[in-house]
Amino acid sequence: MRQQDVSKTSYIKENFKTSLISSAVGFILILLFTAGFAYLLTNMKTADKRMYYFEFLILIAGALISGFISAKKGRGKGLILGAFSGIPLAFILLIIPFFIFESVVTSKLLLAAPLILLFAVIGGIIGANKR
Repeated sequence: MRQQDVSKTSYIKENFKTSLISSAVGFILILLFTAGFAYLLTNMKTADKRMYYFEFLILIAGALISGFISAKKGRGKGLILGAFSGIPLAFILLIIPFFIFESVVTSKLLLAAPLILLFAVIGGIIGANKR
């Protein structure tokens, strides 16, 4: 019984570390995509309403890649590992505007956090099933 408990604990710790690393990779990708998006915004003259959807696309792509990397390195349990990598991304998404704008909660943030978690889980499932 004791041996099984220790192995489960080490498995969770190892995969949690992998999920945090993949969350960092996903966050860096989101930052890079956002920088490219900002560059495009300065050079293009399009309506703000269209660009609103590209912001969600950037967040979804970062979360999907984060979940994929987490499950690929963790080898299995894509649902759990995807969620482990999506939770820090969603938390960062919610906490950054709080520090910058002091307690700003918008409908975009409330919609983006579950989307990040959902697509990180989808990325985890894809990563676990991809050979």
